[in-house]
Amino acid sequence: YEKVKYYIREYIKSNIPFGQKAKLWTKLATVCRFSKDWDGESHALTELVQIEGVGLEEISEAANRINNHIYNSMAAKRDEYKTEMLKIVIDSFSAHINNGDATDYSRLGWLLLNNNNAEEAKKMAEKGLEIDPTNKYCQKLIEKLS
Repeated sequence: YEKVKYYIREYIKSNIPFGQKAKLWTKLATVCRFSKDWDGESHALTELVQIEGVGLEEISEAANRINNHIYNSMAAKRDEYKTEMLKIVIDSFSAHINNGDATDYSRLGWLLLNNNNAEEAKKMAEKGLEIDPTNKYCQKLIEKLS
C-alpha cells in the first residue's frame, strides 16, 4: 500500500483539475483506511474538504469517517492535531450545511462536540430535528448533551 499512497500523493501534486484532485484525495483516504493509516486518511479527508467545488455529500462523508474514528479510538481523542483537523472540516461543513439534511446536521454536531463545542453541537442537533424529528443521530446527540 505504501507505493500506491506514494504515487497518488505525487500525482496530486501535478497540475490537474480540482475535480480530479478530489477523486484522488478520496482514493488516497480509501487506501489509507485499508492500510490502517489514520494519519494519512485524516490528512486526505482534510485536504478533500478544502477543494473548491467539493460538495456537501463528500464533506458529510468525510465528517462521518472522522467522527467514527474519534468515537472508536482513544488515541484519536488525544491526537494533538485533532483540533486543527476538526476546525478545517467544521469550517468547510458549515459553509455548505444550509442544504443539508438532518443526518448532515448531526454529523456537524458531532464534529463540534468532538472539538469541545457542546453549545454549537446542540444547536446543530436541534436544527436537524427541525428537519426530521425522528432522526436517530440527532436524538442521540441531544441525549448525550443532556
